Amino acid sequence: MKKQLLLGAMILCLAGSMTACSGTSKAAQDNKAQEKETYTLKVSHVQGDNAPVVQALYQFEKDVEADSNGRLQIEVFPNGTLGDTVDLVNQCKTGSNVAFMTDAGRFADIIPDISVICGPYLFDDYETGNKMVQSGVFQEWCGQLAKEGYKPLSFNYYEGDRNILTTKPINSMADLKDVKLRTGSTVQWIDTLNAFGAIPTSLAQSEVYTGIQQKVVDGADQQVITVHDMQLYEVCKNYTMTHQYQLMLGLVLSNDWYEKLPEDLQKILVDNSIKAGEYSSQLTLELVDTQLEEMKSQGLVVNDTIDLTEFKAVADKVYEAEGLTEARQKLLDAVK
Repeated sequence: MKKQLLLGAMILCLAGSMTACSGTSKAAQDNKAQEKETYTLKVSHVQGDNAPVVQALYQFEKDVEADSNGRLQIEVFPNGTLGDTVDLVNQCKTGSNVAFMTDAGRFADIIPDISVICGPYLFDDYETGNKMVQSGVFQEWCGQLAKEGYKPLSFNYYEGDRNILTTKPINSMADLKDVKLRTGSTVQWIDTLNAFGAIPTSLAQSEVYTGIQQKVVDGADQQVITVHDMQLYEVCKNYTMTHQYQLMLGLVLSNDWYEKLPEDLQKILVDNSIKAGEYSSQLTLELVDTQLEEMKSQGLVVNDTIDLTEFKAVADKVYEAEGLTEARQKLLDAVK
């Protein structure tokens, strides 16, 4: 009887050992299969090839493919060829393999506080903005956004400050009354232009040039890089340096798609997005003054002496109206 019990125990141990080995073998096979699997991420931007941010995305493509040994392929689509940003937001929500460049205000209806980074006169330079988007406060908001289906890889793509480009000279805020200005759909930008007395008007970026030509709008709020690359100075000759916001963009993709990647590829995406953001920002900083001087030589009249006191005063009311006063203070405290 004892021999039978001993034999039974040995058989059970052997069976358990075989099961464990089988499980280990299967896990190893799964890991190897995952290491051989390739992934493709389509990255969109509304600007053209010459824009610093698009140049940085091409570098992002090379670096990700090199670091992943070709397991993760990046395809860059400039000029909005994948569709407008609204389309891409919806595609991300369904788990598609697309990423897009956007300002944080795009997500104001999901995580209201994160949109404060788009607020008027929040910070004055790239260094401060970069500290803000890398602060624990902003990263906490990004974490909340991921839970809602959107994964920001980084928000450190600086495109300079936005100023007011118009067909007529602007010497004070009163001159903006009832002036139709194209702006993006970001709530802070719309509310800011309203506070200035202008009429914010929705228009796709690709339609701004013809929109000004056809007098659909009287101008736009745009950063130097965009005015230059889209040659908007040809149809609008007055550029008033109101500096109402400093533009920090983020590279965002579907969190569902991101979570399905192996961990090493997730890290490669995040690390290289931060690297690309730094590269893009430096290109922008190097180009802004040169491009501004070039546009002046083409007839652009730049007003850089306007008194901003009244502009900044009404901007404070924008934060109050949107309930973002506390969020603004948190970011300001985070970079002290």
